[in-house]
Amino acid sequence: MGGDGFHGGNPAVVANTTIQIALSMEDLIAAQKDRDASRPYSQELTKVLEGYLSGYLTDDPQP
Repeated sequence: MGGDGFHGGNPAVVANTTIQIALSMEDLIAAQKDRDASRPYSQELTKVLEGYLSGYLTDDPQP
């Protein structure tokens, strides 16, 4: 378990997957014509990333 609360999985794979999720959603957000239309996509991105990363992060980092 890392000092930042990361545990399990390959850190490089998790990081790359996180970046790919974010970039994909960023494309969807950027394609929206106005800020109000992009807001639901931003909210979904947050849910997706939190859900994905919750399996690898803990709020209790070990020193």
